[in-house]
Amino acid sequence: MVRGNTVLRRILIVVGLLSFCATSAFGQLILDQLPYQQPMLLNPSLVGSGSAMRVGMGYRNQWMNLSSPFNTMDLTYDMHFGLYRNHNVGMALSNDVQGPLVLQHIALNAFYAYMLDVTYNFRLRIGVAAGTILKLTDYNRLTFPDMLEEKHLTVVYKNERRFSPDVSFGIAGDINSWYFGFAVNHIVENSFDTRDGKFLRYPRRFRLHLRKDFNVFQLYRFKPPLYLSPDLMLSYWDRSLELNVGFTVEYQGIKASIRAREGLLFRAHQLSLGAGWQGKTFGIMYSYGMGLMPEGFYGLQASVHELSLNLNLSYANYSHLSRGGRKRYARYDRTRTGASRRRKYSKPKGW
Repeated sequence: MVRGNTVLRRILIVVGLLSFCATSAFGQLILDQLPYQQPMLLNPSLVGSGSAMRVGMGYRNQWMNLSSPFNTMDLTYDMHFGLYRNHNVGMALSNDVQGPLVLQHIALNAFYAYMLDVTYNFRLRIGVAAGTILKLTDYNRLTFPDMLEEKHLTVVYKNERRFSPDVSFGIAGDINSWYFGFAVNHIVENSFDTRDGKFLRYPRRFRLHLRKDFNVFQLYRFKPPLYLSPDLMLSYWDRSLELNVGFTVEYQGIKASIRAREGLLFRAHQLSLGAGWQGKTFGIMYSYGMGLMPEGFYGLQASVHELSLNLNLSYANYSHLSRGGRKRYARYDRTRTGASRRRKYSKPKGW
């Protein structure tokens, strides 16, 4: 127990230092090219869906060769608890920055989800996230002529801080290695306008997502699993409809992905390639997105870089969080179906 607390204390110190550095160096937002690296940001109902406590960090950079790029950083933590481990909670801190700290959107959200085993092989999750978004505008770093007082040429605009509530809802399910869900983010459509209209706002975003995991070596008793995971995502926000299609290969911790995004109402094309490694405790994955325009490929001028880090903390080291007699994945235990031996790789991959 003492050893577990010591390890947790060290982890929290490291995460705190990393989050401080990330905020200072810009950062936030969901990882569009790596959506399943931090699933709770994709759908609030997926908080606590892992087999361990998870600490995640994501970084996103758009158009890094420009003088005023967009940078995003997020930090997440989630876990499950309860007698049957049906309750799931989490926290997410994110910071979205444009340019050299001119415009920032800092969001802090708390997550809760309830998991229910509807049938032997069908699991349902319902979740909600609530918090606030703080918009910071530093006019000292960005000056236009209409901001200056005519006689003394002094800036008449004051730096602004505006808070807005943020609420998201999601529902997800899985059955026989099929994973699907629906989520609505920014339900209240956070508005930061100083004038009439809805020009400066976070638009409400609807998402449908579907994924299937195929274990090529499922019938082999002693081979580690080789997962082929195609997925499909449909998003709608602010009169934009986007189709996102991805394919991921994972074998013995090594992961590779390819993803294509296509605008259905407006012409927008993007292709991204990702690679990484996922161990029992630590994982890392990087993705490079290439913008495709009517004039051709623009390389760095239209590129998106995403980096995801995650840390998995076993519940075995924290006995007070792992009470309850039912195994979390007991429904997948082959001994319940009359098999003579339990296969090592018989369980689905999970979220």
